[in-house]
Formats: sequence, C-alpha cells, structure tokens
Amino acid sequence: MTPLSSHYDVVVVGARCAGAATAFLLARAGAKVLVVDRQARGSDTMSTHALMRAGVFQLQQWGLLPKIVAQGTPKIASTTFHYGAECVRVAIKPECGVEHLYAPRRTVLDTILVDAAEAAGADVRHGVVVPGLQFDSSGRVVGVWLNTGEDRPLGIRADLVVGADGRQSLVAKLVAAETYLESRSASACAYGYLEGLPDDGLHWYFERGAAAGTIPTNEKQHCVFVGVPQDQFASTFRGDVARGFANVLGQCDRDLKRAVKDARIVGALRGFSGAKGFLRQPHGPGWALVGDAGYFKDPLTAHGMTDALRDAELLARAVLAGGEHAMSAYHRERDVLSLPLFEVTDAVASFDWTLDTVKALHTQLSSAMKVETARLAQPAAPANLRPTPVENEMDTHDSPWSLTIAGRPEIGATAERVRQTSMRDVEMFTEMTGDRNPVHYDAELAEKSPFGALIVQGGVTTGLLNAVVAEDLPGPGTVFLETAWKFVKAVRVGETIRASVKVEQVREDKPICRIETIVRNALGEPCVVGTATTYTMPLLVEGKAA
Repeated sequence: MTPLSSHYDVVVVGARCAGAATAFLLARAGAKVLVVDRQARGSDTMSTHALMRAGVFQLQQWGLLPKIVAQGTPKIASTTFHYGAECVRVAIKPECGVEHLYAPRRTVLDTILVDAAEAAGADVRHGVVVPGLQFDSSGRVVGVWLNTGEDRPLGIRADLVVGADGRQSLVAKLVAAETYLESRSASACAYGYLEGLPDDGLHWYFERGAAAGTIPTNEKQHCVFVGVPQDQFASTFRGDVARGFANVLGQCDRDLKRAVKDARIVGALRGFSGAKGFLRQPHGPGWALVGDAGYFKDPLTAHGMTDALRDAELLARAVLAGGEHAMSAYHRERDVLSLPLFEVTDAVASFDWTLDTVKALHTQLSSAMKVETARLAQPAAPANLRPTPVENEMDTHDSPWSLTIAGRPEIGATAERVRQTSMRDVEMFTEMTGDRNPVHYDAELAEKSPFGALIVQGGVTTGLLNAVVAEDLPGPGTVFLETAWKFVKAVRVGETIRASVKVEQVREDKPICRIETIVRNALGEPCVVGTATTYTMPLLVEGKAA
C-alpha cells in the first residue's frame, strides 16, 4: 500500500455508494483523490438495494454494470404493485439503453464502486476514522484529521472535503450545514433476507396503515421488508420482531405471509425505527455533501441508492467545472430533481392515504423518476480539471432543450396526475383570490343549483395541470405561455380528478411546446378540455447558475 500524500485535490469521507462513486468519477477525470471510511472494506449496511432506471443507467454509462451482473445480481423485468386485492404489473420496458432493473447487495455494489475508484487512481483507506476537519483563519475547510491507529491523528490537506458519511454526517455537523427542509412523516420497518421465494420481479404491497415489499437480490435471496407508521414501531416490533413482521405481512397480503413462512430466513430480522427526511445545504467554503449526508428521505419508496449515484455525478461535474457558480448549480439541480421525490415519499410515509390515493402517488413518483433519468441521459460537458473558457455557452449545446432539466420531450409523450379535491382546496383558493362564490360554500344553495352539490373553483381544477407541466411534462422550469381551455363539467368538492397532457408540437429553436390538456373526473367524464403552449426555462448552464 502506497503512503498517503500530504495534499489531495479532494478528500471524500465515506466510501459507500455516494462517496465511492464521487471518488471514482473525480479520479477518472484526473483529480488526486483520497477516500476514507471507518468501516471495513466490503462490509454490509442497511439498504433496500433497489436501483431505479436512473441508477442502472449510470452504472451502465460508467462501465460497471457488467461487474454487477457478474456477481449474480438477478435481472428484474417487472414491478408489481399490490393495492389490497388489486394487482398492477408493470413490465420494465427498454429505455435509455436500460432493459432491466437490479437490486445488488451493498457488499456487491459498494465494493465494485470502491474498486473502480481505486483502479481510476484514487487512494482508498478503510478502517480510518475522521475525528475532525482542518480550518483556516477565514473558516474555510482546508483538510481533515485521520485516526490511522498511530499515536496521534494524521493531518491531510485538501482543496475540497466531501462529506459522504451518511444521515448522521460528522462533516455536516462540523461545518454547521443548515437543514432547510424536513419531512413531516417517517415510516418504521423490519426487514430480513429470505431464500426460496419466487424470482418474479419487484413486488410492493399496500394496505391501509401497512406496506411491504420483496426485492430479489444476490445469492438467490430476497430482501423482504414491512413498514408501518413511525409511532407504531414499538407496539408492532419491540419484544418480538418476528411476530410483528409476520402480522404486518398478513395485513398486507395473506399469500405473501404464507410464502414467507415457507421460505428460509438467512440471518436475523432487523428493525429500523425511522427517521425524518431532510435537505441540507450541500456546499460551502472548502466542503460539499453528497448522498444521505446532504439529502435523506424515507426508505419506503426505495430510491436512496439511485439518488446517491445521481448526486455523485452532479457533484463531480460541478467540482470539475470549478468555482462557486458550479457548486451553486449543483445545489439547485439536486433540489429541483429531489423535491418531487421528497414530497411524494413524505406523503407515502405518512400512511395517510387510501389505496386510490397511494396509487396516484406512485404515478407522480414515476413521473419524477422519468425526469431524473432524462436529465442524467443528457450529455455532460467533457470532464476536465482545468476547463477551457467558452466564449459563447450556447455554442456547446445542440439546442435550447439541452439546457432544460428534463430535456426535449418527444411528440406524443404523455403524463398525468391524480388527486382528490377537498373543501380545503376551496378555502385556500379563496385565501389567494377572494373568490367566495356561494356555489363553493352554501351547501343548501348548491344542492338546488344545476350542479347539485358544492363545487370547487375552476382554478382548483386547472391547477392540477400546472403541476403536471411543471413537475412531469415538459418538466421542471415549465410555465404556460397561452391556454385555450373550455370548462365542460363542474367538479364537486370531494371528487377525484385526473389531469393529463400530451405533447403535440415541439419547437427546435426555443424550448416551447404545444400540448393537449384534459381534466377528467373519476367517471372519466371530461371537465376541462383544450390546448396550451408552454415554455421551459433553460435552467442548466454548465459550470454556471442560470
């Protein structure tokens, strides 16, 4: 093992998937990188294991997916959602070059990423504790202290220290990184690894007040978990985890409970009492955060590893571009991509849903994941520690769409959102506009009107279209330029509505679309129909905040 240098371009604290991936990408681009971790190389950690399309896409682009497959990680060809007695099977269709999903054990994924970082030139040390950081007189982070087993800590200087040391990050604590958003809800879970379950893709189970999942992973095992609201952790699992585990399985699906009973548990069942999600300030003078250190959300939607790989790439791009503008762009883009996932996950983890509404939440989750994959599929500027100045930034891009978060939409692409209206919607719209029309508030009068009941304002109905275009299609940064809507049926308070858009035309000279729009009620009856023209803000400029 070669001796450590006294100075590195980047020191990464934490060698799990976020830290190891960051180190790999930076070292591959020519940076002098040290990555350290307190745990042993190849050790296990709590994980849902599931990689979504964006994560698989990145591993494929990095040339590491064949190594994942070579370790016996099974291909996942379908995802099945169980909403009570209803089953919805979704085949994994080829997209962005990804034909299957994977759910590698962390002993596999983390090791492959660490090996790749080391092969790219990074110095890697496991079993090393970072007790503190080094600061200059201005408060800028200029290095780390390492406990290597010697009599006194070893000081290492660095131009940048990256905290990839998890949800309870010491780096975040030492630099006083601000937590500016926290989730309202958290789930609690118990999980274990089983042999003998059928290998037929991912399965997610939902019942009022409970959730479960089976995730095929390495060594012909499945990670099986159950989830409940956080405040029910003690009453469900403490004292007898196995009993609580079996009870929640039965609550979600009796067939699943029987299948798990017939399978063989490998090792012990484990519990997690839950933790609130958050977004932290991800960079400052001489430091940055990546992975759970900067952004954590409830594991119930199984998106943590995908987020970690995504943010590793976004951070590496910013570091290689250099400068405060690039780091600010990393912060902004991380949040733009994360917030829709964060909000949906928070809603799912609340368990304050019906089977219909959790199904709608999964539709929103799917839309947010498509935006994430589309963004990562956009070509990045060539990685270079000393980028050449560009006189005209527009010359480096094929079209204005390349500067948008989600990229150019395809003609014929569709997206939709579903939500149940409520009296609270009416009241909030009144607070914003002053609209106190009695058909929204006077139940007796409304019943005698042609509407037959209280109705929501038209702005509540069309507001769901705003969410679709801004979050899903065309995606983040999109605003309406023009709308031509016809209101054909009123929406009663309490009705569920479904807002859909379809791309009809896409301009090449500007990020402008013409879309078909429609809002339907639960019976499928059109309530609002028409078209709209949208403009998508070009929020991405390589190396600079827009």
